[in-house]
Amino acid sequence: MAATGNKKVEAELIYPRRQTTITSAVELSGRGLHTGKDCHLRLKPAPADTGVLFRRIDLEGRPVISAAADNVHDCRRSLVLGREDKPLVRTVEHLLSACAGLFLDNLVVEMTGPEIPACDGSAEPLARMMAESGSRKLDAPLEVLQLKEEICFQNGDVSLTALPSEDKEVSFSYQLDYGDRPPGRERCSFNLTGDDYLEELAPARTYVLKCEIAELKKAGLARGGSRDNAVIFGPEGAEGRLRFPDEACRHKLLDLIGDLFLAGPVRAHFSAVKSGHSSNQRLARVLVGIRDSLK
Repeated sequence: MAATGNKKVEAELIYPRRQTTITSAVELSGRGLHTGKDCHLRLKPAPADTGVLFRRIDLEGRPVISAAADNVHDCRRSLVLGREDKPLVRTVEHLLSACAGLFLDNLVVEMTGPEIPACDGSAEPLARMMAESGSRKLDAPLEVLQLKEEICFQNGDVSLTALPSEDKEVSFSYQLDYGDRPPGRERCSFNLTGDDYLEELAPARTYVLKCEIAELKKAGLARGGSRDNAVIFGPEGAEGRLRFPDEACRHKLLDLIGDLFLAGPVRAHFSAVKSGHSSNQRLARVLVGIRDSLK
């Protein structure tokens, strides 16, 4: 039994496979979506039980922070990791989603700037780079949290549910609802253990409503945003060609997978309705609490 709040949750820790890392170092450069600052990434293999570590090699002391729910500093429009009042690494969700989609558990990410490059607004360039490096198994088991009962989080019309997986799979579904405004209402699903992440999810780009852009700029966000790294939805629909008819929904699902990576590996079926980074992190923290109570 595990505890979340005052409620006991049935769960267990299982060890279904060995941990992995990439085979060789890979590199990528680009501009951050929100800061607009340039950054060079170098992704390096890491030993077992490292997890995903971000190292700011451009800062004094080369500070390091791990991809963990307890290190989330901000959830406005992206995942920001930091300590106390100081953010260290911004917009990590696409890279973490790619790690989950490619079953990569351990990685060191060296950065020369404050934000993961936006690339084309999707996770595909990051995922392709890691896939081309290849993965190798490490001599240590992967600890996975397996739920035995349902967990639900709801806040108004936003909901997140994690259901036990009887078929030993990890799957996600997402329901997007903007009413009559584009992108409108969409549903999509993805089986992490069966579907092709590189082809079906990684290419889905981040998006923004045209009416939101001025407010985002005013808040100091989207300084590096452009039509080259985001889909813009105006009153008449997407400005430019979509990669998928439901690309907006697929991208929200991509983000959900990256957000929940911070909870550690979990075997469950996840269902989300209108969730975003903040609500996703609330569920991630609940899952971390359940994992910790089992140790």
